[in-house]
Amino acid sequence: MQTIQVSDNTPSLSTLVDQTVMGQEPILLTTQEDKQAILLSVEIFESLIGLQNDAQRPLMPLSEFQVKFQQDLVDAGYDNKESILNLLNDVKQEIVQERSHPLG
Repeated sequence: MQTIQVSDNTPSLSTLVDQTVMGQEPILLTTQEDKQAILLSVEIFESLIGLQNDAQRPLMPLSEFQVKFQQDLVDAGYDNKESILNLLNDVKQEIVQERSHPLG
């Protein structure tokens, strides 16, 4: 893995991105020898988090998904309309809470 110290003399970002994509090798970015970040290609990133495996998996037919999803809801204790609506409301509330407290 190539290491580059980030400074005023650092190659441009586009140059670093090209090196990462063409060489398929991550670049470690440092400041004063402290590791700060890693620049890597999308292909490597997707591989690391498993997206390529998911993209290659065949999709389940909709009718099969509906049956399986309904059975999973029942198995989880959501076996009537009221309990499913309560679940949806809980999810909506969690989304509102997450959006009101953004990360960073």
